[in-house]
Amino acid sequence: MKMKNLITIEQLNRKEIMEILELAKRIENNPQNFEKELEDKSLATLFFQPSTRTRSSSSLAMQKLGGKVIDIYETKHETGMLEAESFEDTIKVIGDYVDLICLRHISEEAPYTAEKNTQAKLINCGNGGDQHPTQTLLDLYTILKGFERLDNLKISIIGGLKGSRSAHSLLIALSFFENNRVKLISPKSLEMPKKYIQQTKNRLKIIEKENFDITDQDVIYMAGLSAKDSDKNMREKYQITLEKIKSIKNNTLILNPLPRIDEISKEVDKLQNAKYFQQSKNGLFVRMAVFLKLLKDQSPQ
Repeated sequence: MKMKNLITIEQLNRKEIMEILELAKRIENNPQNFEKELEDKSLATLFFQPSTRTRSSSSLAMQKLGGKVIDIYETKHETGMLEAESFEDTIKVIGDYVDLICLRHISEEAPYTAEKNTQAKLINCGNGGDQHPTQTLLDLYTILKGFERLDNLKISIIGGLKGSRSAHSLLIALSFFENNRVKLISPKSLEMPKKYIQQTKNRLKIIEKENFDITDQDVIYMAGLSAKDSDKNMREKYQITLEKIKSIKNNTLILNPLPRIDEISKEVDKLQNAKYFQQSKNGLFVRMAVFLKLLKDQSPQ
């Protein structure tokens, strides 16, 4: 598989996703074997929105592969600046410097505009409230490590699903696998946009619920609720506590794309089910695999 860009998760199919995850496993098991794979390549992390995990793990992933990195925190496009270079010109200039751009932007159209204005490879690291494909790949890797499969799973995705780009990409990706059943649990005002349900309903069994219900689930994916979209009472309704999960299965995975606000009580961290920090760590190996697929095709051995 030779990837051009990674803007949406549906640019990949099941086989291609599994190739990336298998490569991530090889990297995790023997990172020393990949230390010089991209020593002639360079990455720019170009973020128009704040980021901690995605930006830092992307930067470190390229460094661990031997490549060069420039981290750019773009501010001149913010409202209130007197003058600003156009987004298109910024992309053209940065693309002339590097082989790969990791882009985060508040606009859903930004990665598509960027794709038209650079010859560098491009990874969408979050475009507004649309998608976040590398987050989904590391989510899938964490689930695969837990169950050794991505089929025949019962998964609850919980929180403010309207604007959760991680939840959108995950729902689409789960539809590439067989016999997955998904509960979408959210307040009515913040439910999953219909376009993502329409895109996946023929391949997934989807139930939409307003009431918190995690009975007999393999994966509980806490997307969270933002303070601007919810009050304290609403957030408590969709929060995981020790009391709410006392009856979950021993092997149920509790995941969260982070940053956590209050959707998971900190007392849950000590449980073997809590995999969100491992999930974040997995992002390093998965992003290394994606970079190799984009810049130097690596097939699993």
